[in-house]
Amino acid sequence: METEVGGPTRREGQVGELPGRCSPGIADPDAVVLCPDAQSQCPDGSTCCKLPSGKYGCCPMPSAICCSDHLHCCPQDTVCDLIQSKCLSKENATDLLIKLPAHTVHEVKCDMEVSCPDDYTCCRLPSGAWGCCPFAQAVCCEDRQHCCPAGYTCNVKARSCEKEVDSARPAAHLDRGRHVGVGNVDCGQGHFCHDNQTCCRDSRGGWACCPYRQGTCCADRRHCCPSGFRCGTKGTKCVLREALRWDAPQRDPAPRQLL
Repeated sequence: METEVGGPTRREGQVGELPGRCSPGIADPDAVVLCPDAQSQCPDGSTCCKLPSGKYGCCPMPSAICCSDHLHCCPQDTVCDLIQSKCLSKENATDLLIKLPAHTVHEVKCDMEVSCPDDYTCCRLPSGAWGCCPFAQAVCCEDRQHCCPAGYTCNVKARSCEKEVDSARPAAHLDRGRHVGVGNVDCGQGHFCHDNQTCCRDSRGGWACCPYRQGTCCADRRHCCPSGFRCGTKGTKCVLREALRWDAPQRDPAPRQLL
């Protein structure tokens, strides 16, 4: 179903539970430190430093100095002395600090500041800020308010998500409209079709009859498709589209706390 985008967070925040709503991002007051790889995070008040493995660890103090051995770190405004295993400053020398493992981020990062819950997709809101779509690898709709599951396309006008399904059938040829008829479908200009048919413009600019009630007239003006199908690109095939309607009310979502 088509869904509106929920709000992203810096670490924890609120998103909409109701499908189909969009809400702005909410910053978490208990923000953590996101490491440059956007996959690791350290507790607030610590510093990200690379480990020998190339991954990130956490030095347990802010604005720390990461030592070149990738194992230790020192306080701000000190120098790593790996020979003496000390952090040197003008006033004194202290022991090297050992880095702690960083936590893995189980969130989808929109950028270095904003994230969405795992298995969500970042989509832009009308304001230009990030929002969270509750589908993995979702399609962000052009109205910047809705999103669709992977494999679907947005039909904002119809307020639905659509995709083609394997139910193609040949398109029907149009039959030129009759000039007489009582109780039939009046196409105009003296042309009529039967009650169970649909008037379609033909390739000559006149009227023709599609053999389906409420049929879809193809752009080639030679074929038509049953109701619920759309014409293929060449007009010779009718393609069924699965549509998932978005019918949630236009109101703010009920928020929930992210894990």
